Amino acid sequence: MGLDVAATNGLIKIPKEEIPHGVEPYNDEFYDWENNADWHIKYINREDGYFEEYWNHHLDPFKTGYYREDDADYHSFRVGSYSYYNNWRKILALAIGFDNIGDIWNLGPYDAEIPFIELLDFSDAEGNIGPVVSEKLYNDFEDRQEEVFEFVDNLMFGIGGSDNKLSMTQVRDFKSVYEDWKLAFEIGQDRGIVTLQ
Repeated sequence: MGLDVAATNGLIKIPKEEIPHGVEPYNDEFYDWENNADWHIKYINREDGYFEEYWNHHLDPFKTGYYREDDADYHSFRVGSYSYYNNWRKILALAIGFDNIGDIWNLGPYDAEIPFIELLDFSDAEGNIGPVVSEKLYNDFEDRQEEVFEFVDNLMFGIGGSDNKLSMTQVRDFKSVYEDWKLAFEIGQDRGIVTLQ
């Protein structure tokens, strides 16, 4: 078990009249429809109470419905185990000045001025991020990369606290996952979606 991420873009909403009779999200009719189409089909659900209650802007500007991928780019990667991902997020939170990732979770309403907030204060196991939040996160990853990489390099030498010391392999892995996230959000910002599963 662990976290996998996939990003795609170029999503176009399919008009209601083009949806075949009997299609429900991911039922047999849905897969028959997709198998006979020239493109992949995604169902975006804005009526899921849990995600809409806590992360109601993460899918903006998409509405509930079926979407097709139009000349899409695609990127997928495996982050690692859930414990690895939570440690990765902890290091990212430290890199931007927090003493503990729990401090971010206790902030209350989102402060969009905080870099990476939409990823740091988000599900660690599943969820979707649409183009508006992807653009913000891509800019965070791009603008803060030098600062974050310098921070993790320093952890290799014990600067920043011995409790957080990283090996060279751990630093390399952290940077690799960082680059994967950045590419995912670069793709997602263009009418796309980044899916955590």
